[in-house]
This record gives sequence, C-alpha cells and structure tokens, in this order.
Amino acid sequence: MKQTLGIYVGTESIGWSLVRYSTNPRIVAMGTRVFSSFLNYLGEGERETSNATLRTQVRNVRKLQMRKNFRKQNTLSFLASNKLCPLTLKELSKWSKDNKHKTLSIKMNQWMALNPYELRAIGIHEKLSRLELGRVLYHFAQRRGKIMNGIDSTNANILLNGLPLANRRGINDTKHFLKNQYLGEYLNSLLPTHCAPYSYNEARIRNRYLSRSMYLNELDAILKQQQHHHEFLDKDFRKSLLGKESNKGILYSQRPAQYRKQGNSATSCEFEKGKKTMWQSHPLNEWFNIYCWVDSIKLYGEPLNHHQRKQAIKIATHFSSFLFKKSKSRIRNRRF
Repeated sequence: MKQTLGIYVGTESIGWSLVRYSTNPRIVAMGTRVFSSFLNYLGEGERETSNATLRTQVRNVRKLQMRKNFRKQNTLSFLASNKLCPLTLKELSKWSKDNKHKTLSIKMNQWMALNPYELRAIGIHEKLSRLELGRVLYHFAQRRGKIMNGIDSTNANILLNGLPLANRRGINDTKHFLKNQYLGEYLNSLLPTHCAPYSYNEARIRNRYLSRSMYLNELDAILKQQQHHHEFLDKDFRKSLLGKESNKGILYSQRPAQYRKQGNSATSCEFEKGKKTMWQSHPLNEWFNIYCWVDSIKLYGEPLNHHQRKQAIKIATHFSSFLFKKSKSRIRNRRF
C-alpha cells in the first residue's frame, strides 16, 4: 500500500502529513511542529541577527580575558625567576592560589602600587632598580597596543581617528603630541601634579587607541638604557621577553585559539582509564540528561513513581528544552 509523507518547512514551523493511497485515499496523520525563530529581527535587513550572535560575542570576550590572564601569569613567573618581582616562584604560586595570604599580598600590593607611568618616563634616561624595572615590564604585559596589520578600512579609520562620541582619542592624535618623546613620557605628563589643586584636563591617559609600535619603541629605549646598569639584560633575556620578531616572546605572545585537535577533543573518562567520554550530541547522552532531569524531580519531597516518571519523560521528549512548569502541571493534574 503506497504512502506519502509530505513536509512543509517554514521559518518558525514544520508541517507534516501522512497520506495513504488505496481505494479510498485518506490522511492517516498530520501535525505541526512550532519552534522559535533562530533569527532576531527577521526580515529587517541589517538588524537581522542570529540567536547565537550574543553567545558568540560573550564567548569571545571570555576567551580574550582568559588569554590575558594566562599571559600575565607567564610574565609574573618570568619576572620572579629573574628576581624582578618581590616574590619567588614558590611564593608566587602560593600567592596565586591563595590571595588572602597577608604577608605575600602586602608585598605584591606595595609592588603594584608603584606608578608605572612615572617609572617608564624615568627608565628612558636614568637607572631603575630590579623591582622598578619588573613593574615596568609587567605594565607592558598589561598594555600592549593595537596591531594595525590585517584590519579592515572601517576599523582602521576608527583606530586612527578615534571615537568622538565616546571621547576616545585615536592613534593620530597621540602621535601628534608625542613629537620627540616616547609614549611613557607623554602619558606621565598627563598625570596631575602631586599635592596640586585639581584642574580639569580633557586629555586622559586611558580611553585612547594606541599602536603596538609605540610600545615597542619605548620598550627598546628602556632596555638599551638599563643595559648599562644591569648585566642580566643580555640577548637571551631580550629574546625570551620579546622573541625574534617582537611578537612571540612572553610579553607579546598569543595563545592559539584552538587548544585541542578536533579528532581528540573528547575529554578522558573519570571512571574508565584510557577511554574517552561520549559526545554531548550523541543520542544516548541526550537520554542520559533526560533521565537525570527526571530523577531530580520530587513531588511533596518524594521521588516520582513509575507513572509520574513516564509523564515527565513525555514532556522532556516533546519540547526542545526541559520545561518544569509543564511537567509540574501534568503530574499534579493526574491521579495515579
């Protein structure tokens, strides 16, 4: 007996019907599956965005923050190994795990309290102590500047000319004021004078776009000046700090975006050694999540009986997500 399954796919629904052909053709079953649209502002041109857009943006911000923390930790370890940090490597690992350690926290707070802009301006012409030089290098790890290579024309124009609406100055504006001085000297001149009355100044140290070349030129001048006072600032130190092309050292390293190979991205099983966990998209894993969700439901403090579990599983398999309100009303309204 011939049967035909017809499917209509819409933007927010899927309609289906099953037709059986015989001496008396008839529709055996039909239905509609309605779901929320995967797009926001559907049909509104440039405003149309995917539901995953916001999630992707948040994930990218989280990755950037994680990479920044990773780079700063590596920089602190490098400084501690060269006695440019008030803590040793052992004390640093102890401090990073427990920030409430009073003695170590006091040392780090005092070191962090040093004004890096003032030290950067002094370090170009005069000698810095080991701890002062370490504070300057750690500040360079925090503020690295923008790389102009591979940027489209729109973003490049914003970086160069700034954002007037946000009162954010561009790279060209900073270059205009630099003249024959380095970036650290110019930014230090913007700081208010100590113990002087307050006076408003539109130029700010922060809230401006800066290029990577500005930082590299200043760092090169500081290292050349400090080489006359510290013997450990040799070629090996400079190579570890900046790398061969000033882009692969500790200060300017970039952690790869993909941490694991795609073929080996499954995590190891905690119960069976040498085996990998099941993919989250696997149907058996989906059923495992459903049963775990059903097991977590309690009615008047008691776990669900056999019939109540069946109703809860029907709700879980009918909808795309676990809706507790639907299960709650279905279980309460039925007597078992």
